[in-house]
Amino acid sequence: MRDRLARVALAGSLWLGLVAAAAAQTQPMPVQPEPEAEPGDEAAAPLPPPPPPLLPAGPGGAGIVARSRPRPWQYGLGMGLLYESNIGFDSLQGGAELSGFAVSPRGSVTRVFWSPRWQLQATADGQWRGYPQHSSLNRYYTNGSLDGSYRASPATAWNAHIAYGFGYTDSVRILAEQGVQLPLAKTQNLGAWLGVVHRLGPRMSLRVSAGGNRTTFDQAPPPAPQLNEGQSARVTTGIDRRLGARDTAGIEYSMERTQAGTGSSGRHYLTHFGSLQWSHVLTPRSGLLLDAGASYTPQSTLAGLRQPAGFFGGASYNRKVKRSTLTAFLRREVTPAFGTGVSRLEDRLGLTAALPIGQRWQLMANGTHVQPHAPSGASSTNAYGRSDDAAFTLSRRLGRRIDLSAQGSYRRYSGTPAAATDTYQIGAFVSLVNP
Repeated sequence: MRDRLARVALAGSLWLGLVAAAAAQTQPMPVQPEPEAEPGDEAAAPLPPPPPPLLPAGPGGAGIVARSRPRPWQYGLGMGLLYESNIGFDSLQGGAELSGFAVSPRGSVTRVFWSPRWQLQATADGQWRGYPQHSSLNRYYTNGSLDGSYRASPATAWNAHIAYGFGYTDSVRILAEQGVQLPLAKTQNLGAWLGVVHRLGPRMSLRVSAGGNRTTFDQAPPPAPQLNEGQSARVTTGIDRRLGARDTAGIEYSMERTQAGTGSSGRHYLTHFGSLQWSHVLTPRSGLLLDAGASYTPQSTLAGLRQPAGFFGGASYNRKVKRSTLTAFLRREVTPAFGTGVSRLEDRLGLTAALPIGQRWQLMANGTHVQPHAPSGASSTNAYGRSDDAAFTLSRRLGRRIDLSAQGSYRRYSGTPAAATDTYQIGAFVSLVNP
């Protein structure tokens, strides 16, 4: 049993390192134990899964190299009716809050290529949203991604991700992770990531990764606010050491280059991150991670920060029992805020849950609260307001191919108590899916 927990702790430490390097806003997670290898089969120790995609992915998601051949094709085709309370999310700029119903057809397809040592997944998805009462606000969203995993040797694992999305500011995952709530505008996002983990010995491992994001906006005519193009690139390296059957410690350093704007008006600056991490297996199905260190931005005034150095880190918890999963985190760190032209020191609190209800019902919910720290003299209504984002899906499978779901979401931006805007969306969908 102790040997199994030791392998669990080591695999979990590799995973949290990869997740931490995935994007500018790190959310490392503790171990989520699974049965991983037969006794004595060290060569079959699992590869760590890749980080969450930088853009929404289709059904199935990217994972480790599967032990058995996965389903080669996955698909979904659906139609929904929804109501939105504030379609443009623009009352802060003095515009009227337009509400109304919308029809929303959507679809996705995923192709998986597999061998015992590698896996490649290609995903494309899209949806259209039409408002009969406000046809000028009709819009569509498209995303495409490639995710790959490769076991180069029993001691070395590679993972890669690249994605492109075209849509609007309410759909870009990187903006939601940064806690940025913007008025409705056309948006394009490109994200890529590559990481490798190499086992240095029975107790130590080295991880190196690099990735970046680029987000551009179509500018609306005045008086709408002008949104700044955002770019960031990050390199991370770390070493993990297993301390015992339940504990793993790590040290990590990252450097991020952020650019806001383009051409002669563009500004770029560096931020350095260093931290110590400790992961503890609470039970065979739950884990806790503590992460503490500091960040340093030499050009803090250019970045829009109150001071060059600050605390970096937080706590994360996850639990998995059968088909139920729960993840929670609390973090403070410097994060680029695409569209605003600055970086922000943020406190972020998040919760994600997937809960089966009986044999055919499934509830999925998530929520995030972001509280930026504004430098003295900054306008809180410009780039440093609080933001909240929450969503849920309650679904039921009918037969082998039909899925019914109720979905809802809520967004809120609070510059000051007297200047806040929000929107909620509620809808019902019927979908044709894989058996």
